Amino acid sequence: MYWLNLMMTTGYLSETEHQSIYADAEEIKKLLTAIIKKLKAGTKSKGE
Repeated sequence: MYWLNLMMTTGYLSETEHQSIYADAEEIKKLLTAIIKKLKAGTKSKGE
């Protein structure tokens, strides 16, 4: 999220654009985290 904050600070993104993109990025991060956790849990149970 560093780059989004940097782009807003430097004026490349407006605050409204930043908020919208940041919210989308947070949602994507949550989805990817859940997928990774599920895959890791499946791998552990198969390895045992």
